[in-house]
Amino acid sequence: MIKWITTLAVCAVACLSSFTAGATNPENNNIAVKDNPSPYKLQPGDEYMPSLTEMLGGRCDNLPDLSQTSDLSLELIDYAKKFIGTRYRSGAKGPKAFDCSGFTSYVFKKFDLALASSSRGQAVQGERVSLSEAQPGDLVFFSGSRNRKSVGHVGIVVDVDENTGKVKFIHAATSKGVAIDTYPDGGYYSKRFMHIQRMLPA
Repeated sequence: MIKWITTLAVCAVACLSSFTAGATNPENNNIAVKDNPSPYKLQPGDEYMPSLTEMLGGRCDNLPDLSQTSDLSLELIDYAKKFIGTRYRSGAKGPKAFDCSGFTSYVFKKFDLALASSSRGQAVQGERVSLSEAQPGDLVFFSGSRNRKSVGHVGIVVDVDENTGKVKFIHAATSKGVAIDTYPDGGYYSKRFMHIQRMLPA
């Protein structure tokens, strides 16, 4: 979150500088204020303060809701991403190889949070939340490839798109190792989604 805020601040300062320079330059006094029903010309010596929308170059109502993302969840996700590309191996608990529950338990252990060794065990830990309440750091569970009535796979929620409801999650996949995928995907994961569990403390 700190990195995101720092980037936003740098962008805002840079954009503000460019607007101020244009406002105080007599040659650029024809700047019209966007979204103003009565655009006016800036006079020499005037200083124009742009809106946040203008500084960012577009709409601001689609910015992520950082109030719902804790520092701990961001740190956990950043740590999990370090293992992208690590190979999958059944029963492996890391760090050179993982199975799905081995990956989640290894990542959470880094932050002194103990998870069960199996995806079924992890599926009953923490607090059950609805898909619409999913947040980064939650665990997402899917049924197995052989039995669609019981938990057989687990991943960590990385991001939730509030507009589409799609959930990005990082997991140890049998076909490609640790990777980020999306639910719903219109295929494999859409057919096997089961539920979301919240493990991180409030």
